[in-house]
Amino acid sequence: MRVSLKNETWVEIALPPPSEHPAIFAFGMHKCGSTLLNRVVLSLCRCVNRPTVSLPNIFFHQGFADEVWVDQQSMVPLIQDGYCYCGFRYYPVFFDHCGLIWNRKNILLVRDPRDAIVSMYYSVAYSHVSPDDEKAKKEFADRRADVRQQEINQFCLEYAQEWIHQWNRVLNTLVKNEHTLIFRYEDVVFDKIRLVSDINDHLELGVDRELQHKIAQRYDIIPEKEDKSKHIRFVKPGNHKDRLKPETIDKINELYAPVLSHFDY
Repeated sequence: MRVSLKNETWVEIALPPPSEHPAIFAFGMHKCGSTLLNRVVLSLCRCVNRPTVSLPNIFFHQGFADEVWVDQQSMVPLIQDGYCYCGFRYYPVFFDHCGLIWNRKNILLVRDPRDAIVSMYYSVAYSHVSPDDEKAKKEFADRRADVRQQEINQFCLEYAQEWIHQWNRVLNTLVKNEHTLIFRYEDVVFDKIRLVSDINDHLELGVDRELQHKIAQRYDIIPEKEDKSKHIRFVKPGNHKDRLKPETIDKINELYAPVLSHFDY
């Protein structure tokens, strides 16, 4: 299927053959365990031969920035029954034009935004994989070099201000969707079998319990100590208290007050 992007580029997106099941969706906010969520969902779907589509991964590895596709209505025809859609790290604008999602089951994984913001600093500065496209790879390397020159409190304040609108979008969309099951990272990071089992049950995937336990064990990775070069750097809640100044935390608390309150942080 050909879709148009904001930069007047056309891209061919090849979807696998669909299943006979309704569409399902998995969303995890940036640095809130979204990679863990995606791996669990993909593994569950493979067990029952459910086809998966990750639009963010498709565009990332082709070198397209999010801003050229996330608000394009040309994406809407890609959202069909028969697929599990995953890889989303926020709620893309094009879903505002997609009625299907309001009648299908969704997963949303969140985390204390203050810990997620700190995690984003280390991801951009040290651990995140670069895209395959050469031009995008150069831009990514330049961005990484700039962030490494920034003091962490400065980066986190700027990122918090940039990212709050995505949290507000989630509050006004997925949170209000009666078909959305919400997980808090803090409740499942040390209880992977609960995460796997609840996802399987909510999305009605029908994976047997033995396979669920194997998936949970595969992704039950808890670092013994913090390593900023690793994707899984640090999983214990509250890391922002050790990395940010009190005045930085106060500013983020004020900015994110509705989010913190809603998710009980």
